[in-house]
Amino acid sequence: MKNFRHAVVVATAIIGHASSAQAQTAPFVADVSGALSLSSAVGLGWNEVQTYQIGASAHITAVTYDVTITAFEPSTLHEAMLEIAGSDPENGGTVIIPRRSIFESGTQTFRGSVDFVSRGYDFWTGDDGMLRLEFFEGYEDLIGGVGGLPNAIWRSGTLSFQYTPAATLPVPEPATWTMMLPGCCATAMATRSRRRKSALA
Repeated sequence: MKNFRHAVVVATAIIGHASSAQAQTAPFVADVSGALSLSSAVGLGWNEVQTYQIGASAHITAVTYDVTITAFEPSTLHEAMLEIAGSDPENGGTVIIPRRSIFESGTQTFRGSVDFVSRGYDFWTGDDGMLRLEFFEGYEDLIGGVGGLPNAIWRSGTLSFQYTPAATLPVPEPATWTMMLPGCCATAMATRSRRRKSALA
């Protein structure tokens, strides 16, 4: 009976792992509503940083964005930037700027996408599996690090990341599982029977 239960547990674990791997292939969506751009210096500690766990060694290949940004005068909209990287930006990452050509303050909505692979900007997360977003400024008009005044705010919106997990298992069809489970059970019962005969011999 112990071997039978073990076979069922193993089969269930395989099903769960395969289903999990299949789910990971869907885009990961980050809500960036309310994020502040405070400083032009990336990594100094007072910019807003958001981190998300998406799995170790995940290959980040593209992003689609739909965001509304407000730049406060004298800052301008083309200065609002976002660095996308793993937990250690020195090991690869990329910067996106919704629009380079809007040299004015105010509020606008930006939609678009960036294919990191075609541009050579794709990267992998580290062993900790963290995706790191740092909101910063192309030029620091307002001293965010001292006075706490933001240069810009990402008022609302989402970033949808395309990525490939480190290892994705193929997911068998339901009919395949239907055939596999009786086989696992039969193997377990045969093993149990052989052990019983050995004990009696």
